[in-house]
This record gives sequence, structure tokens and C-alpha cells, in this order.
Amino acid sequence: MKKAIQFLTLSLVFFCFDATAFEFTTAEIVGNAVKEKISRATADDFYELMEQHYTKLGLLDEDGNWAIAKMGEQSDFLLPELLTVDDIYSFIDDIVDSVNNNPYMLNFIENANIEDYAVLMQKFESEGSRILPDVVAYAEVLERLTKVLYEDHTLLEDLVQHFQELKARIKISKYFSFFENAKLISVEIPIKNYRKYFEDSNVPRVNPRITLPLNIMEATLVDFFAGRNDNAYAGWVLAEHKSGNKYDPNTGADIPRISSDGKAVEYNMPFPKNWADLYATWNMAFVSTYKDFPYFYTKLLIPQVNNYSEKPNQYIYNRAIALYVHIHHVGVTRKELQDAGFESINWLDENLIRDWGKYNRMSATEYQYLF
Repeated sequence: MKKAIQFLTLSLVFFCFDATAFEFTTAEIVGNAVKEKISRATADDFYELMEQHYTKLGLLDEDGNWAIAKMGEQSDFLLPELLTVDDIYSFIDDIVDSVNNNPYMLNFIENANIEDYAVLMQKFESEGSRILPDVVAYAEVLERLTKVLYEDHTLLEDLVQHFQELKARIKISKYFSFFENAKLISVEIPIKNYRKYFEDSNVPRVNPRITLPLNIMEATLVDFFAGRNDNAYAGWVLAEHKSGNKYDPNTGADIPRISSDGKAVEYNMPFPKNWADLYATWNMAFVSTYKDFPYFYTKLLIPQVNNYSEKPNQYIYNRAIALYVHIHHVGVTRKELQDAGFESINWLDENLIRDWGKYNRMSATEYQYLF
């Protein structure tokens, strides 16, 4: 009876009032629910949690020393001592704003029936206050690292060296599936190539037209063989539409290039904003298949990645950086859990995965109609 009352209460908070009357979008309602769940955490709590995530990545030792000297020079930004709870709430608001700018993602979020996701809602209610402060703290870490790496691409070389040593030390491949090991390799290739691209001020036309579709098809095949055909269809559409061999005035597709400010690699897909919108919602559904998917959502929802409306051709570059950091975080987390004899959280909800895939198929069809 108690669980039923909790579920009903949470359902009321999320959906059972007229959101339009209060001028709240569904994404804003979810954002406010997350704020409520983390409301007991203090600024000191978030600081300590962020510190733990940097330590997990091997970037910060127990004495507060940074493994990469250039990151130490930006420690005030990476791990701000003056971070407030209001700053955390503003960060969540920025995430919500980015979601609200993606009509394909809203296709699902605005039409989803919360009553169909009883497993997720029960986990949110029973574990949210314990889990979500750590998820949000990790999101802050990923946001700040991605932004620093975006602003200074020379740091990527240092990070690659750092993670190579980390991988060898903990034998990270033991904690990954075949797909995840393949994913790590396919992410490392462009990350390592970026150095040469920036040095040459040139991006070869062929490389991104091969590596990115292959990266997408890895996940698409996982979806397909797991019977998640709707989401697999969305992945197939994304892989099919590559950056151009030359500028196409009808679709906006163009050759990949270094941004004019020299900070990013631009992937110029056909209808670039729509393509990025579809990618974001497709990958959100895909990572929902992980038991600890709230942590996986962070790599897609942080503003440095997801706030791409004005520069959609830089979306994949930022996503690649965040994914590169995240996949190492996953490996270390799994090692720590295994060493301690613990299991990860399990928020898996099959209904969520199924329905999100259905809406992604519809969104992929909408994208196809643009041509």
C-alpha cells in the first residue's frame, strides 16, 4: 500500500496536472523532480562527490594534485570550492533547456505515459535521493572536463596518454563486453586523429565519413540483434546520412572541417540540427538498456554536448570527448564494484526502452521526409 501511495504521489508530481496551465514543459517537470530528489545534498556534498569522480578517473590524487599539469592550472573551474546548490540547480535548468530545443526527443517525452514505467518510477522514488546527487555531481565533472578539452584541444593528447596508462594498469578490457571494447577502439580513433587535424588545420574528407557511420552501426547492430528494431531503424538512418563530399545548399551537408575559431572539428551532416536532434534521442534510448543508465545519460545531456542548437555541426566533436571520458569512468566503476563485491544500480525499464525506440522510428521517418 505504501509503495502504491508513493507511486501515485510521484505520478501526480510528474504528469497528473495541467502542465500548460503552469507553463511547465514535461522536461521542466522532470527537472524539478530531480531537484527535489537532490535537495538534501549540500554544496559540500556535491564538492566531495565531484572530487571522488575526478579521483576515480585518476585525474586527482588523494592530496589534491592533478595528474595533468594543465588541468591543475584550471582547478578553480574543474573543481570550484565556491560551487553552490543554486549553481547545481542552474546546471539542471540548462540541461532542461537543451532538451526542450530537441523536437525529436520531445516527441517521446511529451507523449510518454508515466504509468507504463512503473519500474523506473519505483526506482526514482526509492533510490533517487541516494543516487541522483552522485549522478548530477558526475554530470558536473563531465561537463567541466568536456568544456576544458573543447577550449584547449592540446589537452586531449595529455588525456589520451593518461587513459592509456590507466587502461593498462587496471586491464580495463576485462570489464567491457565485446561491443564495449569495439566502441572504445572506435572512439579512440577519432580522438587520436584530432591532434593531426588541428596541426594540419585540415580534416580529411574520407575519415569522418567512415569512422562515424561505423561507430553508429556498432550500436545499431546491438539494437537489431536484441530485437529493438525501431531504435535500430533510427540508427540506420543516422549512419546512412553522412557529412558531404562538397557543399549541398539544399541540405546544408558539407565536408568536415576545423571550426573558424580553431576549437572544434565540425561534422557537417545533411540538415545538421535535425540530424543532431535525431542522434541525441536515438542514443538516449540505446543507453537506456544499461542498468545504470542515469550515469550514461550524462554524456548526452550535459550542456557542452547537448546545447548545440546554434552550432549543430560541432555536436559530434563534443559528444566524442564526453564519451571518451565516460567510457573510462565506466570501466573504473565496474572494477571498483567487482573488487568490493557489489552490483551496480539497476533502473532498467524495458517498457521505457521499447517506447522510446518506437518514437525514435517516427522521428527518423520525419527526418527522412526532409530529403
